[in-house]
Amino acid sequence: MSDGKEKAKKITHVIYGQDAKLELIQGMRPWARAAASTLGPRGSLVCVQDRHSRGVPIVTQEAMALIKHADVPECHIGTGAQLLKEAMTRLDRDRGDGVATMSAILLAMLDEILRYSATNANPMIIRAELDRGLRRVVSALDAQAVPVEDPQTVTRVAITASGNERIGQVVGNALETVGPEGAVLVEELEGAGIAVEYIEGVHYKGGYLSLNFVNELSQQKAVAERPYLLVTDQKISDIDDLMPALEAVSRAGGKALVVIAAGVTGDALSLLLANDQRGEIRCIAGKAPSFQQRRREELEDIAILTGGYAFLDRSLGRLSSVRLEDLGRAKKVEIGQKWTSIIGGGGSTDAILDRIKQLERAIETAVHEFDKDKYRERIGRLRGGIAVIRVDKPARGRDRLEIKRRVQDAMAAAKAARDEGIVPGGAVALLRAADALSGIAPESVEETMAINILRRGLEAPILRLAASGGRDPRTILNHMNKRQQACGDGVCIGYDVLSDDFVDVWQVGIVDPLPVVRGALTTAGSVASLTLTTGAVLADVTPPEPEEPRPTTSPALRTPGMQRYRAEQRERIRQSRESWEERKVYGPAGQPRRSKGIPEKPKGRPRTPPPWDEVAKRIVEK
Repeated sequence: MSDGKEKAKKITHVIYGQDAKLELIQGMRPWARAAASTLGPRGSLVCVQDRHSRGVPIVTQEAMALIKHADVPECHIGTGAQLLKEAMTRLDRDRGDGVATMSAILLAMLDEILRYSATNANPMIIRAELDRGLRRVVSALDAQAVPVEDPQTVTRVAITASGNERIGQVVGNALETVGPEGAVLVEELEGAGIAVEYIEGVHYKGGYLSLNFVNELSQQKAVAERPYLLVTDQKISDIDDLMPALEAVSRAGGKALVVIAAGVTGDALSLLLANDQRGEIRCIAGKAPSFQQRRREELEDIAILTGGYAFLDRSLGRLSSVRLEDLGRAKKVEIGQKWTSIIGGGGSTDAILDRIKQLERAIETAVHEFDKDKYRERIGRLRGGIAVIRVDKPARGRDRLEIKRRVQDAMAAAKAARDEGIVPGGAVALLRAADALSGIAPESVEETMAINILRRGLEAPILRLAASGGRDPRTILNHMNKRQQACGDGVCIGYDVLSDDFVDVWQVGIVDPLPVVRGALTTAGSVASLTLTTGAVLADVTPPEPEEPRPTTSPALRTPGMQRYRAEQRERIRQSRESWEERKVYGPAGQPRRSKGIPEKPKGRPRTPPPWDEVAKRIVEK
């Protein structure tokens, strides 16, 4: 038997039917309400208890903060919360925005599903009709899209997504400078505020491997002019792996060698430092970018850009057989503490163009938006320039995630708008797409239910925006529909929360990217359909442990020796109390005390009562 406390075993609990749907909806509702409350420029703030910041809460208007910094309970309600969490994470990863809109749509759909779940309607038929109506609404959304042709529109989309004109201007200018295939990075830097920097050549995260390589002390960076480059993903620790490269550079009359590797340690690092200090060959060792497979691919990009060869683990080449032709060339290499820039690579133009075409084909086959962004970033490096947006690195509180997340949302929205176009903003596109449901003639009760579920979901975002502006949602919706009917199809009327007025959204520039709106709608519809057809929920539940009686003494006081000692102490205390009571009554010399309430000690010998027979005889005689 182990001395440690055994961990409680989990049991699988199953619930069915209406109870299963109810538990799922109860798990989703709090998360969806919290995320939907952040919708719009007048959205509420969310306070999240961050388990990684030693109890310091995060106050933000970013809906994804709920997902990244909150825990899901282990129960049937937690199953619904986990389902919604996965849907939100996938939407943010693929589209970069739209979580708050999706939450508002889903909340309205779940309310309708809860109403209809108590009826005898077939949920599978409702789901089929819901999917059919969703396809018609998505087609109506696509028909409203307008391609982006000028940089000002991209900037306007970035301003709307971030809610900050300064951030939108910076993001719009960066995207205009690097072009459609360019790369824009977002980095944190203390004291930077919000600024954009355009870097020529290859720039990646990974600094020098020793502070002794620094030759520009004012900027704390190591600089090499017209160096040779040795590119590998291996960890170098043996002198024999570097001697062939140093000898080849020396024979060619080179003055500098830059080693880009996973690590340089031991005798190999000492050899580079010794050559650098003697001044014969300027030597610098820098860390390779990224990790694992992505590191190998980026090192191959560097080798192609510089005209060298990448010595990888899977390749047949060995560092002990390096030739001068295997080393790359560059006009200048700068390596800081956490970054590296390679300017003016000497690679072949044809090889670089072939590599760019290969990466463009990879973008077409990539599924996730994260992978596409990485491919675009590599293409931007090969083309000769990228833009880096540097934001101030806040300490804690509301600004801890707010600034960087706003920049990232603006970036994602601007790229999506540039790729697939824009639609009317302010939830107007969803409301106008609901007109596609008017042409459907319901033939069954299930079809009517599906149309109502979808229509309530499409109206939810504009109602949420009106409520955040302090107005009655239904009143705003009715007035907006009347204004639209009066103005005709040539004008797109929407409600501007900031100005508290009805405006033409195209004219004032309230627009949304089509992929974000479409992704929010389809994700909400997918989660609602799954909830509608759920018949059972299985969850691992940890049974509550019986509470053990709390010991009155610590374990150290429950040993046999300590128990004997405590018993002896109690006996001494008892004897002391008896002695004290005796001294209190009779005094130290045995004399009675005359205190009030204390009886005196009787004088003389006490009288012994006579026997009972003598008493009885006296009574009889009398």
